[in-house]
Amino acid sequence: MDRINKVRGDELKVGIIFTITVVLFLCYLPGSEFFIPGANEDEEVIYPGNIHEGPDGNIYIYDAKSAFIKVFSPSGKFVRKIGGIGEGPGFIKRADGVVFGFTPGNKLFFTEFFRGHNWITLMNLNGKLDKTIPINIDSYFFGVSGAQALPDDYFLVNIEFISKAHKKHTFFLQAFPSTLYLIDGKGNPCAKLKTTNYYRRISFLESGADIGIPFSPSLSWHLFKDKYVIYTESTSKDLTVTDFKGKSKDTIKTPIPGPQPVTNEDIDQWRKSIKERFYATEHGKEWYNRFGKVAELYKDSVYPLKNCIHDFCVTPGGNLLITCPSSNPKENRFWLLDPRGSKLTMVSVSAFQLKITNNFIFLLGEDDEGTTVIKCYNRKGNEKDDLLRLFVKTGKKTSSVRTND
Repeated sequence: MDRINKVRGDELKVGIIFTITVVLFLCYLPGSEFFIPGANEDEEVIYPGNIHEGPDGNIYIYDAKSAFIKVFSPSGKFVRKIGGIGEGPGFIKRADGVVFGFTPGNKLFFTEFFRGHNWITLMNLNGKLDKTIPINIDSYFFGVSGAQALPDDYFLVNIEFISKAHKKHTFFLQAFPSTLYLIDGKGNPCAKLKTTNYYRRISFLESGADIGIPFSPSLSWHLFKDKYVIYTESTSKDLTVTDFKGKSKDTIKTPIPGPQPVTNEDIDQWRKSIKERFYATEHGKEWYNRFGKVAELYKDSVYPLKNCIHDFCVTPGGNLLITCPSSNPKENRFWLLDPRGSKLTMVSVSAFQLKITNNFIFLLGEDDEGTTVIKCYNRKGNEKDDLLRLFVKTGKKTSSVRTND
């Protein structure tokens, strides 16, 4: 199989062993009603990706199962869907790598982690195609792993390039170069802001049949104060601020815990989990015995430190919301910091994503049966108070959320 189709292939094949049914709860004060939007299968969100509050106040959720961006009203009623599988502008070719958002001019945009669709699609909020912006990057372009819109059709885009294999003993380490660009309204690169080249995968073959390695760093970035970019490479607790030319302007020191060293026990546990995951099916077992055994050769971590930041974003109030691992593997810690990096509050939640928008707090996690659940809470006050009230509003499951001022 072509290398381009294998970048995420093995996790997709083995990871989708069971169907995840996703429901969207709109939760108000404790004791009030909640509901599941959508009266039929077309309106459900099966594999959720990005979730945003649109400029029209509606809730937009990308469903990687159907390749549609599904739109719900603020009260949870299904409104429409945008995109879907297809060729050409307005459609999505590869469903598992879509990023979407909104422009300052109230257009919806989306990009793909797919080499054949090297453009940014702009849609009207009613679902009709507005235009496309080509991404004029060289032939090693693979796909877009992140994008954010700026005024006048400028974009920040994180471009992933075709991986490069490096021989190490009896296996290959796959390096994935990427660059964060500023591009103009015609898709031409104006500046390179940050370049990375992380090892992420390991294989017997130079051309692929690879599996992901643990503790690889990742670049998280966001527009900051409308004229800067703020980013972290995940193994530092501090954030770097640059201008749109990539020139460093500031370092924001944060109070979050620093990175912990990777131990031999961590790597042993990773190897064990890889085998167990593939052995869950006969097809997976066959694949592991042929290719996956390369994990047994990975004895020493390429990276000595664990990630201390899973993700972060800049909130509507200009604060920093940082997602950090917790001592409980089923929880994450969400730190709300002011723009200078001072702590406002921290909550530990049994969820893997928390997002603050103008009118909602979105919480993405799992219920007791392992079903993926998106909960949407109406905001009532400032960002700190709303996070603290989230603890109160969990009702009988207060043990799943802890707060720390």
